[in-house]
Amino acid sequence: MKKRLSAAALVLCLALVLGGCKKGDANVITGYKNGDVTLGQYTGIEYSPLSTEVTDEDVQAKLDNFLSSNKEKTEVTDRTDVRDGDVTSIDFTGYMNGETFEGGTGTDYPLTIGSGQFIEGFEDGLIGVNVGETVDLPLQFPDPYQNNPDFAGKPVTFTVKVNGIYTMVTPELTDELVAEKTDYDTVEAYRNYLADQLKSQKESDAESSKQYDVVTKVIENATFVKDLTAEITEAKNNMIASYNSMYQSAYGIDAATFFGYIYGMSTEAFDEYMTSQAEMNTKFGYVASAIAEKEKLEATDDEITALAADMLDSYGYESIDELYAQLKSVYKAEGKDVVAAQVKLNKAADIMYNTAVAAAAATE
Repeated sequence: MKKRLSAAALVLCLALVLGGCKKGDANVITGYKNGDVTLGQYTGIEYSPLSTEVTDEDVQAKLDNFLSSNKEKTEVTDRTDVRDGDVTSIDFTGYMNGETFEGGTGTDYPLTIGSGQFIEGFEDGLIGVNVGETVDLPLQFPDPYQNNPDFAGKPVTFTVKVNGIYTMVTPELTDELVAEKTDYDTVEAYRNYLADQLKSQKESDAESSKQYDVVTKVIENATFVKDLTAEITEAKNNMIASYNSMYQSAYGIDAATFFGYIYGMSTEAFDEYMTSQAEMNTKFGYVASAIAEKEKLEATDDEITALAADMLDSYGYESIDELYAQLKSVYKAEGKDVVAAQVKLNKAADIMYNTAVAAAAATE
């Protein structure tokens, strides 16, 4: 799966500003000095546009997801045996070496048989069990086991009681359902909301895709005179540290584990992805700096004030003085000068993006 940089990542804002310390350089943010980059074409770059059209099918898919997420649980009363595809309510307790373990118990847990929520053998072991019965399932954790590497390959026994069997019934799409489950009173109003939401998302995706294409080509067109290996390594380490802090705080796991869960990335793939993003961000900073220099871009006091205010809103600083103090501590340069440098970089990015040309659609 090809990952694209977001628009926020491509416009070098505070997350990159705080990425490292560049003492005494011509550009206090990126470290660029005159002559580090020989620019190629950076205006009129051709990109492949994504469609922003919202179809009836797009909206219907959202409505179908809405209905699916609001299915009503109905108890099965014409039989008692668990079958593949059933929604069950179970109590379970796991034992490893005769002892219970954290995360190994649950009460009235909703489990769809065949969903793969539990380790291999657990759900199949409940097929044929009757409501009210308790069974012991001798199993083994897979190896490797990303959820808890300490459990990988170890034997485990789950004692499971089936409390009930249910079916999930999809409701009708009615004004009453919409009013109960959303902030809208009618199906039509909710449909219009979904269409607007889809339009905004498609426009955002199209802009991110455009920026990715443009930046990639501008970087390919440039010649990097300076060896950026050290800068790329520093940027990569800063990115990983930032991600680690965020995911440890939110989920108690590091970034590599999170990306493994969400994107199915191996440790090696995660490292390669971080390296590629660090390289693109670093090289983008250098070409943007070179463009700002070549175009003789300047930052007005109003532009500096506006960007500093955006930084306050986005990153939670209490005052401009606090923001400037933080920037100064990182860059050993006046905070206002750092923000001014960022204004120039943003203007350089705008030159690339605003002059880009959409490629014509292929014809048969």
